[in-house]
Amino acid sequence: MASRAWQKIPCLSSQLQLKTTLTGGQSFRWKPHGTCSDEFVGVFANIVWILKQSKSELLYRIVGELPYPVKDKSAAIRFKVSEPERSLAGGDLLYSMKYYEQLLRIYFRLDVDLEECYRQWTKCHVHFESSADQFYAVRQLDQDPVENLVSFICSQNNNISR
Repeated sequence: MASRAWQKIPCLSSQLQLKTTLTGGQSFRWKPHGTCSDEFVGVFANIVWILKQSKSELLYRIVGELPYPVKDKSAAIRFKVSEPERSLAGGDLLYSMKYYEQLLRIYFRLDVDLEECYRQWTKCHVHFESSADQFYAVRQLDQDPVENLVSFICSQNNNISR
């Protein structure tokens, strides 16, 4: 099951800095894809994704997927979406493109306007403005709490002197 064509979600690069968000230590599930430094491969929500970004869009391809875990009552909580309807198009994917887009929007918290947040934070904190330019559009990933805890422990363990 795979989507061969790149699918697009409108998302300005001022709202998401993909590389820094994925490789900044929040999650260790994303790796550079092949020789491309701007493409990343990773797994979440039982789906293998390839992601990249243009100035105005988040692009994604689905490499493989497992069905939504229907019998697992915690799946709606873990995935943050209810069970999707099967795709009627008869293509390679199990579900409609709307489902996959919804998963990515939730994972990257694209409903939050970062530019507005930065304006508010700059007004409140004098030092934020100087560091905001360096770390613009880095988003907090909406991950499973257990994964967050394990990622935190791993990142702290990497900084302990031996």
